[in-house]
Amino acid sequence: MIKVKDQLFNLITSNVALVFVAIFTGLIVSCVAQIFMYSGKKVFELLRSDVPYDFLNFVLFDQQYNFVPLIIGILAAILIGLLIKYQKIDRFHGPADTIYAAHQIDGQLDVRKGFLSTLTSLISIGGGASVGIYGPLVHFGGTFAAFMRRQKFIPKIPHDIIIGSGVAAAISAAFGAPLAGILFAHEVIIRHFSKKGVAAIALSSVSANFLAVELGMVTYPLRFEENNFELINSIPGLIVIGIISAFAALFFMKSLLYSAVFSSKINIAAHYKPLIPGILCGLFGIFLPIVIGLGSSGIMSFITLENSFLFLLTILVIKIILTSSCIGFGLFGGIFSPALFIGAATGALIYNVPFLGDDLNLLSIFAVSGMAAVSSSVIGAPITAIILVLELTGSYNYAIVAMLPIGICNLITYLSFGASYFDVQLKN
Repeated sequence: MIKVKDQLFNLITSNVALVFVAIFTGLIVSCVAQIFMYSGKKVFELLRSDVPYDFLNFVLFDQQYNFVPLIIGILAAILIGLLIKYQKIDRFHGPADTIYAAHQIDGQLDVRKGFLSTLTSLISIGGGASVGIYGPLVHFGGTFAAFMRRQKFIPKIPHDIIIGSGVAAAISAAFGAPLAGILFAHEVIIRHFSKKGVAAIALSSVSANFLAVELGMVTYPLRFEENNFELINSIPGLIVIGIISAFAALFFMKSLLYSAVFSSKINIAAHYKPLIPGILCGLFGIFLPIVIGLGSSGIMSFITLENSFLFLLTILVIKIILTSSCIGFGLFGGIFSPALFIGAATGALIYNVPFLGDDLNLLSIFAVSGMAAVSSSVIGAPITAIILVLELTGSYNYAIVAMLPIGICNLITYLSFGASYFDVQLKN
């Protein structure tokens, strides 16, 4: 009888602790996410603003430019190089490590390397690197949750659920998408629907979103006026987008893997390697600022403005090269934002194909669908991508039409590459 009471008491304390730790984790992760988002936004505004110092400005072909992107890129690379050298960082940790930890018995994450990776990504984003913010936030959420679980005053709680809670909070706070955060945690991290964990994960996601809204930092970058369109007219283009998005996603993921291999073969000290992408991003940032940073303004331009086929193709290739060099050579950051950018550019590219994009109303449909298709294949989360479209655009119709290219794209990339970029990282 006493043993039964002890078991009941332990069960109650474990579940109560799980709920409270999940909520606390959601609030902390939300605060960190807002710092990241604010930093990325302010740096991009700085890169695009006029420079008051004449010695930083120059004129080329009657156009005025400035050296600020190059200077900031080099400074960020130097700071990261110092971190690599003096903190003896052998590699950076990201979502793949979070997935791995969630499926181990002890659920251990290297807290020190996790936090150092988060700091490095913040410096990269601040330096205008062509990387994303969401992957580092996902890993930070999982790392912080694992750190809380290890505290002596915390009763024993399931490691996979609490890690999933931290991840859900990161997605919810960064995107302003609590439903997508819950689904992402189940679909990508835990890899199954957990009835036991759904309450904790949901509470963490909702609390993170609540705090972000209260702080006034949540923005919906993809909210635009919804266009009326005939579904039957969009189907041929959506099928083509699904196929071409698969090739774009494959090119992107293989470029990321090749860049890492190429970097390891170059006989240069690890702390010098970030200078290569730092200089590259800085030079391209001077003339094409759209290809560096988080890419939110670029995504919106692809969705709402007509761009030429050649321009979109050029931007697409440059973005893949820059992001791959950043990830491979130590200017660490996420790959989800670049995947969104690449997908939106791919969809806008298809709009320029004759007989597929004759109706101007289809531009936003194609760009959003391409964005969802490429990103869903890269992270291995097709269901999350559909809900993310719904929450980011506020349009049920856009979410529905995105399902076709998402399905086609994921089928092709799964058969030819794997479930996601993270899965291939784990296998390697």
